[in-house]
Amino acid sequence: MLMIPDNTSMLKGSTEENPFAEVEAMTRSELLMQASIEHARDIQALAKTKIGWMSVIVALGSAGIAATKGYVVDAFHLVAILAGVFMLVSGAAAGNMAAEPELDGQMSRTQKRPIPAGRLEVGEAWLWSALWTVAGLLMLALSANLLSMFLGVVAYILYVAVYTPMKRWTAFAVVVGAIPGAIPAWLGYTALSNTIDTTGFLLFFVMFLWQIPHTWAICIYRRDEYRAAGFKLAPEKRFEGTMIFGIVLTTMMTSVMAVQLAVTVEAHGVWLGGVLILSTLFAFSSVRGFFAKVPALWARKYFFGTLIFACVLYSGFVANYMLLS
Repeated sequence: MLMIPDNTSMLKGSTEENPFAEVEAMTRSELLMQASIEHARDIQALAKTKIGWMSVIVALGSAGIAATKGYVVDAFHLVAILAGVFMLVSGAAAGNMAAEPELDGQMSRTQKRPIPAGRLEVGEAWLWSALWTVAGLLMLALSANLLSMFLGVVAYILYVAVYTPMKRWTAFAVVVGAIPGAIPAWLGYTALSNTIDTTGFLLFFVMFLWQIPHTWAICIYRRDEYRAAGFKLAPEKRFEGTMIFGIVLTTMMTSVMAVQLAVTVEAHGVWLGGVLILSTLFAFSSVRGFFAKVPALWARKYFFGTLIFACVLYSGFVANYMLLS
């Protein structure tokens, strides 16, 4: 800790000897402050907070569904549960970055991330991953139940230890990665219900199926980058049509499952109609891929459409709870 003496005569003497001393001190202080701010931004980037916030929306929607079935939780515990989900996702994201900095450095989309850009060390990334993950698991255990904590452990292991290296070996990694990606939908439900019933499985499978076309869309419009970096997720050009067919098929399945979920939880008529419209639009957006002159452009638009679909769907289930209350 720096000790600054409160001695005006000393300051006067030093500034008389070097009139630029005070300016230099201010400059060093400003540089230190700027470096601290940039470091904090790098830590935030390590957490991939956008994914974390989306996972919170999904978990909150699932909690809304649990609430419509009579499972209750107070506001304090709900906030703690959602914070646990956010911390867990942040920990997994940091672990993913720490595990593949060399590959991130080969793609324009990721080469400016903190580790490949040389602004953070791999060891520090693993430290943040561990801290955030442990904090998230403890929050789930203490504010919810051990089942939710166990699902969090499974999600972290599958994402960081299995899916992350598997991307280099096989395109089947998309299916494996869809499992941890769908677990936040489980967490919001099990945190209140402490069980996995038919509704819980529907929540999981909606997000599981959603993950597949969502990821394949990235693989199409980022194909050249992915293949250059050594990822096996992206198809060769000649298999692009097959992947588009897969996107349409899994989008249709996701849409049907979303409607089935709304029916199963006996959604309010207004929201049931909303799910029907939302699912129809989502399915239609995928079919457009068959007629796209430039598949990469369509895939990029479809990718952002998948994000809108998931956020609106799960936010809607919170509104549905309010309509039924």
